[in-house]
Amino acid sequence: MPLAAERIIQCIASVAEAVGEQAGVGGLEMAGMIISVLAADPTLTATFLDDPLEFMLSDHMRAERGCLTFHRKGDGKVVRPEQLRTDRAALYRSRIKPVEKQRGDESH
Repeated sequence: MPLAAERIIQCIASVAEAVGEQAGVGGLEMAGMIISVLAADPTLTATFLDDPLEFMLSDHMRAERGCLTFHRKGDGKVVRPEQLRTDRAALYRSRIKPVEKQRGDESH
C-alpha cells in the first residue's frame, strides 16, 4: 500500500475513533461515514487530511452527501443517500407555504 494511502487510512481511523467516542457512536460507524462522504466526492480527501476536525464539523459530514447505504434514524430501514435527499426535499416542500399574491401585484 502506498504511503499516502496508509496515511489516509490511519487518519480516518484515528479521527473516527476520537469523534465517535465524543459523539457516543462507534468508531466503525463513524469511519464508514467518512469513507462514504470521501468516496462520493474524492476531491474532499485533501480537505479532510488538512484539517480533519474542521471537516468533521462541516456540512460535508451528512449521510445524504455520502454514497453508502445506512440505517435511517427512527425506523432503522436501510436506505440509500439519494432516498434521504428525496425524503428531505419532500419534507421541506411540505413546510414551505406558498406566497400569496397581493392585490394589484400581478407582476409575480
